[in-house]
This record gives sequence, C-alpha cells and structure tokens, in this order.
Amino acid sequence: MLDARYLFCDRDNSDALVAENVHPFTALSDGCKVYGRIHTPAFYNETDRAPLAIFLHGFPGLERNMDTPYYLNRAGIASAYFAFRGVWGSHGDYTFSHLIEDVFAVIKHLVDRADTYRIDPQRIYLIGHSMGGFTAMNAIAQGAPVKGGVLMCPCDWGGCYIKEREWSLNLLKAKDSGYFKLAHENSMLEDIDAHAEEWSFVNLIDKLPEKTPLHFIVGSGDLTTPSGKHVEPVYELLKSKGRTTSFTVFEDSHNLPKSRTKLAQKLFDLIEEMERN
Repeated sequence: MLDARYLFCDRDNSDALVAENVHPFTALSDGCKVYGRIHTPAFYNETDRAPLAIFLHGFPGLERNMDTPYYLNRAGIASAYFAFRGVWGSHGDYTFSHLIEDVFAVIKHLVDRADTYRIDPQRIYLIGHSMGGFTAMNAIAQGAPVKGGVLMCPCDWGGCYIKEREWSLNLLKAKDSGYFKLAHENSMLEDIDAHAEEWSFVNLIDKLPEKTPLHFIVGSGDLTTPSGKHVEPVYELLKSKGRTTSFTVFEDSHNLPKSRTKLAQKLFDLIEEMERN
C-alpha cells in the first residue's frame, strides 16, 4: 500500500514480513548482460505486491536519479535502475535501437521474477530522464507492457534530428567521450539516420496505447532539451486528442538538481494517480 507519509523520513519496518532491500540483477538483452538493481519496499503480509517504477537514464547516463528510488521505496513503490547496453559496464554495443530493446528485456527479466521481488506485473511504470524519456516514449509506442510513463526533460531525438541537424550532430560528438562501446565509428549516426522519422515524438502519437497515461516534467531553465522544442508540441497534441497527460514545470535546469524532493513528491503523486485509474 502506498503511503506518502514515509517519502522523506526513515521508516521503522521492524514488524515487516520482508524488510525493504536492494537487489542486484543481470538481465539478458539479445544475449548481452545488462546490469541493474531493484529496490523493494517493506512487505507486511503474504499477499502484498508493489508497483514498479523502472528508471531509464539519459545520454550517456551521468545523471541516474538514483536518490529517487530510496524515497519511493519508503512509500511503498519498488524501483529499478539499469545501465543500457554498451555503457556503464553493461555488455554489448550502444545504439539508440538497443535502448528500446533493452527496456523490453529488463521488463521481461523482472516480470519473470515478480514473485521473488513481490512486484505486480500489471503495475509497471517507466520513468525516463533526457534520452531515457526518448526511450520510454518509444518503448511505450512499441507495446511495452506498462501502465504509464513519466518523461523528465525528455529528448525528442528523432524530431530534433529531422529539424535541427546541427544540434543532433553536436550531441553525437559525445560518442568520443569514452563512455560508450560502439560497433563502429558511425553506428550512432547510422541508427538515428535510419529511424528518425519513426522515433519523432509527434509521429508516435497514434502508436501510443489510448489508455496509457503519459506525464511530463520539465525544467524552465533546461538548455539541453528545452521544453518548447522537445515536449510542448507532443504534449499539446496529446491534450488535443483527449489523452491522459500532464505538464509540470520546475524552476530548474536539465538534471533538476535544485528540485530533488519536489521531484520525488511529484513522481509519487503521479504514480499514485495512475494507480487509481
């Protein structure tokens, strides 16, 4: 049972049947090892099952929002984080296509172990930051078995590649940072060049399941993925079609560094709202 009273205070769960915990996991995505961890809340009886929020990191994943699962965990929400293929120790090659595929692989891995982690496979939510927001949007459009999604300062990678090629090419220079394992020098460019149209947010609208809510959190000072270009067009289109959506603005920059407790509270509120519907 979700309980917001414990978001920001330590919880005495000495009387719990199963104490809250953090478990490492290794999922296989197209045969490659993808490393992650799942935070599970305290359970007080045999029938308890928790909703699961899966956090998707950005490009290349310097900000992972790993403070937030601890808040949500205390309030009754399980949270998982993993590193995509080809970055932060996970095996395989990094491509944007692989980001989407990895989401499906990790969901399957965790659902197959739902009884072990006491999670409810019907109550899974994707929480994507920056490129993780791009990944969440595309995974949902491709049929990921989730109940809803929250996109934080998301990157409309496909749309911006089409409209702002220079911005996109500058972003691709990050491949030289050493964070990524690539199949070859131009693999990222070839991947976005082949899929930009289908990945553009506005082109995904009609592929999104009608009953799957999609919520947006942005920073008013975000210069990396400004909401006017990356979020507002798709948000307005979703609204015009009567889809369940919301748009929250924090007075903050791309990584939302000044808004950590507000972010945790908002994520809890959105998950609780989606749980009721």
